[in-house]
Amino acid sequence: MRAADAVEARLELERTGRLRRLAKVIGAFAIEAVGLGGSDALPGFDLVIVRRDSGAEIHRTRAGGEGEAQRLLASVEAELDALPLEDFLRGWHLFEN
Repeated sequence: MRAADAVEARLELERTGRLRRLAKVIGAFAIEAVGLGGSDALPGFDLVIVRRDSGAEIHRTRAGGEGEAQRLLASVEAELDALPLEDFLRGWHLFEN
């Protein structure tokens, strides 16, 4: 069975409290307003791997900012398409009980 048949990868906003996320956004806009760039201060993303049958999350890791997160997601999706499920789980050290 292909890994992509059993699990999927997606991006979600990083898990942080609302106040911390709001502070990062405000900080990013303030830095951008003075011309120093600020996109790196924006809230980042987590890469989340979930089971297709139940939607249960089996892995979550920080994926970085939007560009970095998109590149990571594309790479993981290519692995999911190419690898058998067991090989994908072994490679990511994701063994279910």
